[in-house]
Amino acid sequence: MGRKLSFLFVILVFSLSGTGQAQTEITVVNPSFELDANGVQTTCSLDIDDGEVLGWTSDGGWAGTSCDINAPGACDDCTWEHTDVTFWPDGGVIAWVYSDVGAHIFQHLDSNDANAVIVAGRRYTLNWCGLAWWSQALDATLFYGGDHDANELATITQDMAQSGETPWDWFYGELRFVAESGQPYLGETLGVKFTGNTPSPSGDYSFMDDVHLTWIWATQAYDPSPENEAELVTRNPTLTWKPGGWAAEHEVYFGTGETAVASADSSDTTGIYKGVQEPNDYTPSGPLVLGQTNYWKITEVNSTPPGGEIPAPPWEGDVWSFRVEGHAYDPSPADEAVDVPFLGLELSWTAGADAESHVVYFGTDAAAVADATTSSPEYETTLSVGTENYAVAGSLAVGRTYYWRIDEKSAGGSHIITGDVWSFRIGEFLVVDNFESYANNGELYEVWDDYWVNGSGGDIFLEKDVNIVRDSDLNPQAVLCCYTNSDKDEGSYFDVQDMTELEIGSDWTVGGVKALQLQMRGDADTELNKQAGEPLWAEGWPWVEIEDTSSNSGYVLYPEEDIIHILSPYWHEWNIDLGIFDACGVDLTAIDRFTIGIGGAKAGQSKANSNTNNMWFDDVRLYPPRCRPELSEAVGDFTGDCSVMYDDLKVMTTDWLLTDGNTPTENRPATLSGFPDETSHWVTGCIGGAVEVNEGYDITITDTRLYGLASMSITAWIKPVVGMERWVGIVSSREYPCDEGGEATELGVYGVDWGGPDGLGYDWSCLSDAWKWDAEVDITDGTWTFVAMSVDPTGCTLYARPEGGALQEGERNIVEHPMQQGFADHFVIGSDDKDGYFVGAIDDVRIYTYALDFNDVNNLAYQTAEPDPPPVYWYKFDETTGYTAADYGTTTEVYMAVPSIANLTDPEPKLQRAVNFADYAILADNWMLEDFWP
Repeated sequence: MGRKLSFLFVILVFSLSGTGQAQTEITVVNPSFELDANGVQTTCSLDIDDGEVLGWTSDGGWAGTSCDINAPGACDDCTWEHTDVTFWPDGGVIAWVYSDVGAHIFQHLDSNDANAVIVAGRRYTLNWCGLAWWSQALDATLFYGGDHDANELATITQDMAQSGETPWDWFYGELRFVAESGQPYLGETLGVKFTGNTPSPSGDYSFMDDVHLTWIWATQAYDPSPENEAELVTRNPTLTWKPGGWAAEHEVYFGTGETAVASADSSDTTGIYKGVQEPNDYTPSGPLVLGQTNYWKITEVNSTPPGGEIPAPPWEGDVWSFRVEGHAYDPSPADEAVDVPFLGLELSWTAGADAESHVVYFGTDAAAVADATTSSPEYETTLSVGTENYAVAGSLAVGRTYYWRIDEKSAGGSHIITGDVWSFRIGEFLVVDNFESYANNGELYEVWDDYWVNGSGGDIFLEKDVNIVRDSDLNPQAVLCCYTNSDKDEGSYFDVQDMTELEIGSDWTVGGVKALQLQMRGDADTELNKQAGEPLWAEGWPWVEIEDTSSNSGYVLYPEEDIIHILSPYWHEWNIDLGIFDACGVDLTAIDRFTIGIGGAKAGQSKANSNTNNMWFDDVRLYPPRCRPELSEAVGDFTGDCSVMYDDLKVMTTDWLLTDGNTPTENRPATLSGFPDETSHWVTGCIGGAVEVNEGYDITITDTRLYGLASMSITAWIKPVVGMERWVGIVSSREYPCDEGGEATELGVYGVDWGGPDGLGYDWSCLSDAWKWDAEVDITDGTWTFVAMSVDPTGCTLYARPEGGALQEGERNIVEHPMQQGFADHFVIGSDDKDGYFVGAIDDVRIYTYALDFNDVNNLAYQTAEPDPPPVYWYKFDETTGYTAADYGTTTEVYMAVPSIANLTDPEPKLQRAVNFADYAILADNWMLEDFWP
């Protein structure tokens, strides 16, 4: 800990304690274990007696050892709130207890420890960290003497509501107790107990960690009434508190400013100091102002200091606060709500005390709403008491944040209580179904029909697995559709036949909505096939059908060019233009049935080519025309808002006269990792030497020359061993993996075929439509094969040529390929960071900063001499010893295109491209253009 941080820590301790007292810690048995860099437990240090943690005993619960688990995370770097000191726990787990009522663990403290003996005038503080499995409640108790059930001093219940991100969550707790004079527990020793407080037939359990028991002299006032930060307190309250252990009198401070009250002392002349008194209660002169927040503190004084260890008076107390009733509260939509429907919005609230009328303010500027009066544009109306709701006229702008305020008038309108400013954000959609309102499958089946009603091949269930659902912390449910189409020509489908069951109802034109969107994900275990002479089909091809009250219907298949997504365990948007159904004669104002289907005749499948698997859907929504940058043809829209405006002009001016050119470069050696010795991995190659890799071996190159490439090519010779596991990397980069939710970028040539065991495929940025592609070029185990991948912004082509054979050119994947970012930081030869290691020999790996055409690749596939054209990277692997490989690539310059999206004139000659008036002319041609979809 640095010197400055140490100093700040001391200040924190003293300011929180209020008196500068040092905490005295009472020993509690807290074992600990150490974790390695991967979070795996390595060593355990604790006393164990007959398999239990020494000092902890159980009655109906268990006192296990921390060595029994690998705790996910730990209570690292947590800060106890509202305590007198900050702890940095060690991450050890002391014991565990069933959450059934009555199951508990406890510990009697050492009777030889003088600090563990209860002494009058001490305030004892118990802190702990709990690790809960899902949502539970635990009681933490201080007890005395030998009877942990009968002799309870104080108990607090800790509700541990699981957040949704993981079934394990750490929780921090605190319990305070002041020992009073004349009580039977004085002179007894303390004990600590944790008790399950949530009946659980499954026997869920919790771990307890970092139990700290400390004491200081209870010199301060404590236990205020009203409670600190209380709301809706009456206008004529009497303030009470429990006095410090040596207080003869109490100095009372009361006011409306927190800072002023905190800094006031008995010399105060502002009226905050209310004098000194003996009773431990105070009634402010009132009635207090409705809706106002008040602050108060009590400083304990005694003309005869107690002496000894106890610090001398005065003993200044904490600043407490409460808010007087009278303000409007309980807003709906809730403050800071998001995705609020943009149609039929009604504001509502709970009236404050003594209110005779409500003044409504509404607008798009927080400051303007906060300062508004009845003469401001934000003023909407005045409503009498009994009407605590207000319908906002018309539809609101999608994606915009609105602010509102309710002032309360009372006493004939002469007194106004200014309300808080609340806000909400309008959603960009209307919800068809987000599957969050269903408590169980039974409620789901009241709305959605599957096999048991419609006789199709599918079953539907609520999905709550946090590893599968989208945004599990905010939207912890999706729907799982299990399809079994082997005996159903119509496939599997799941439909709503009573549209009144859905909030959206039967009119799918309200608010100008024009598009239907579903979130969907497939299953990586699904097989993808391409039959001879037949279009590409999948055993689970999704479709959506809509039928109106006149039995007019239309259906839409999931786009064939995107069908690869059903294999991916990642969520994807499926956007459908509602105009398609309108063109089929469907009355979108009178929808009678909505169906999600998988496979069957509508997908061109029959019983003979269907199968069984899973698919997930979530967040079925209707959108008005909106910006979809991937579909926009607004040339000059650099900011992705589907319009050409001043923000785009700013981008162009920032990059004005920026040019392309050649960048000097240098060779980069490759680092071989995981190899058992210095020589056995160097073997005879297809051209000279080669490197032989296996499970756990790979070659890493770190460089920044490839940053932001719009085009590139990779070539290599590979010789997989017979039976090598499929879906493994040859050359790859996963600096930003998909499952981390960032701007994922990954690139690789993979020894895998979607439909068979021996082909070539690739990935390119899992956030784009180029994600996962079957090249349909063959790879043969045990045979040297030349492989190549050529990418430009409009598509990618893969090639393969077995030694002695002809060059195969795969089908071109014609979709947008966004520029790579992560590939600039490092790439790996011989593995993929996520899926697996190549097993076999690799030779002559080359990387180019432009896209090779067929003739280029064909020439390289037959070359055994110096490569022409020369690559940026070239690893011949002709070494015979060591853990590095030389880069024989270009050592002079690498051509880099204009690094600006404002360069709109790519036909300019190479080395003459620039952001200039030619680009400005295109921008000007498209000025003020908007291109929303649909």
